[in-house]
Amino acid sequence: MSTLISFHRIAHDTFSSFLRSLDGSFLLGSEDVVTRISLWWEHVRALVVVPVFKFLVALCLIMSVMYFAEVLCMGIVVAYVKLFKRKPEKDYKWEAMEDDDVECSSENFPMVLVQIPISSITFEIRDNRNGFKAGALREAMKHSYVKQCDYIAIFDADFQPDPDFLHRTVPFLIHNPKLALVQRRWEFVNADQCMITRVQEMSLSYHFTVGQQVGSSTFAFFGFNGTAGVWRISVLTESGGWNGQKTVEDMDIAVRATLRGWKLQKETWRVKSELPCSFNALRSQQHRWTCGPANLFRKMAGEIIRSPHPT
Repeated sequence: MSTLISFHRIAHDTFSSFLRSLDGSFLLGSEDVVTRISLWWEHVRALVVVPVFKFLVALCLIMSVMYFAEVLCMGIVVAYVKLFKRKPEKDYKWEAMEDDDVECSSENFPMVLVQIPISSITFEIRDNRNGFKAGALREAMKHSYVKQCDYIAIFDADFQPDPDFLHRTVPFLIHNPKLALVQRRWEFVNADQCMITRVQEMSLSYHFTVGQQVGSSTFAFFGFNGTAGVWRISVLTESGGWNGQKTVEDMDIAVRATLRGWKLQKETWRVKSELPCSFNALRSQQHRWTCGPANLFRKMAGEIIRSPHPT
């Protein structure tokens, strides 16, 4: 508080001296007025502007060092994963499900709910669009058939999962009770369509190969991509379900699950999808992806700091 008071007094005294210096300036020549203003500006620059810019430079240097340390750490982890060929099966238990037991064993073949929240297929419809995608997912979870399912697989309408998607993904959740999510990597079928799609492909490939790979390999947090993933339904319920008030409902649910001690895992197997090929679609998507996490952090920063499970 004393620092703020001192800063206020300096600004007040500086402005007051400027006003006093202008007293009678109309009786002086224009050169005297310019000289007085120049002297006042030198005084303000020395007391206010220079310290502020020094603080900003120091802040930028600190952030640059933090960013360099993060990139260096991620590079080491990625090199370790590539060098020792660390696959998800080495970090988490995985056993293939037996096809012979499909008719007689619900334990080996659990019920999986598949949701396509953005689709033209009419299966379950709402009379409103409240909450958009999160609202559609939350509304679908209210149906009675959800109680028969253990897991939920989510796809956007432009995704093309392979026939063995669940056979490869669900065993991770069956054999690892602390695992909440299995996220599949995206593969883009229209990456070479135009310059916009090529740039997106490079950016997202770095996100999957480095960002999410490091988070999964170090058992740390990484955000759910909103599609091509399988969730444990009990975790969604425990974490409060889908929140239609957040623009990034996928990252929001991943944060809340992680704060409760659950683990997230990324697979190297890929799911085909499409990239926005127009500038307007790309701008809208990037605006949501950029502003959404910032607003989410602003709303959940206190809960993240107080969490006993920091990652």
